Amino acid sequence: MADPVLVAIGGGGATHGADPALDRLCLARVRARPRIGYVGWASGDDAQKAARFRAALAGRAESIEAPPAGGADMRGWAAGRDLVYLGGGDCAALMERMAQTGLAAALKEAARRGTVLAGVSAGASCLFARYVWRAEDGDLRLAEGAGLFEGAFVPHCQSEPDRIDAMAGFVARGEAPFGYAVDDGAALTLDGGRASGFASRADRRVRRMRGQADGDGVVCEDLAE
Repeated sequence: MADPVLVAIGGGGATHGADPALDRLCLARVRARPRIGYVGWASGDDAQKAARFRAALAGRAESIEAPPAGGADMRGWAAGRDLVYLGGGDCAALMERMAQTGLAAALKEAARRGTVLAGVSAGASCLFARYVWRAEDGDLRLAEGAGLFEGAFVPHCQSEPDRIDAMAGFVARGEAPFGYAVDDGAALTLDGGRASGFASRADRRVRRMRGQADGDGVVCEDLAE
């Protein structure tokens, strides 16, 4: 069994037509001309996002396939991909569809057999044990994710800096054992227990937050290379 690999993007990449270096970061983890799975459920299968994704990656992929309709043979679909990419949008909608179809369990099994997982914004957030999301009233809250990866995740920290403070608060209060705060145009990579950061622009950051050993405050480490 392989150690699961995740590329968790804070914002941008193929579905947004921005920061192509983030797409190259995902492709660097798999073979040439990989079989790619694209999950657009968080955006209600937004056709424009799907078209951007295909336009950016089709020339470098053997195939790009959406999950089977109705969740039929989800395990077989996930196992047959070299890379599965989850697009952004609504975390709650994505979590509901993942629960209904068994996608989370299928991705967990496939990742242990070598399928690389990638996601942007909600697509990354929902793969963690916890994630931070913004409610309709503007409050930032902590929710339970699919739990494929430990810790908590929050995207869009450069464009919405209050997300960094929110994550620090959740970690400081022990509501999350540790957390990752990732800017738009940046990505966290988890591979065999090692966390590293990548920034497509000089001013973008990937942060890991942990509680201090004495229980007083939070240590924030910049992971971006």
